Amino acid sequence: MRFVSLAAAFSLLSCGPALATGGFSCQIDDPVLALGVESGFSHGLGDALLNFRGTINIRDAFASKNLQKIALDATHLPHHWLYDDVLKLRIYAETGEGPFASVDLVIETKRDEDDETAYGGTYRLSLYHAEPPAGSPDQQLVRTGTVTCSAG
Repeated sequence: MRFVSLAAAFSLLSCGPALATGGFSCQIDDPVLALGVESGFSHGLGDALLNFRGTINIRDAFASKNLQKIALDATHLPHHWLYDDVLKLRIYAETGEGPFASVDLVIETKRDEDDETAYGGTYRLSLYHAEPPAGSPDQQLVRTGTVTCSAG
């Protein structure tokens, strides 16, 4: 009898509010870069991202060799914003060996007025080298383009 009472009490205590989840994905495929990312997200709990992952392939020759192709995970996402009709992501990676280099990609999208699952916008890719590549006088290069995302 005591076991049944304890089991009932633990059952009641473990019941919490149900949290809805959704997901999003974003794609870029242009002469500068190819990107595919996806993640789940919670509605509530600060709209936390769940299992963020993807790949980035930087096609611009300015990119550091060891940053041209990156398998992305949550450690590459220092900032995100998913609220109302806006989805923003900031993706960052840097070299672990050799001269310092980094990739900083900012994605800014807004929900389509005619399709509540479609988001469109722009990206800003900043490539940085502590030691500029041969033939380049600059340490930084910025490229821009368009991005499409979907969320539901």
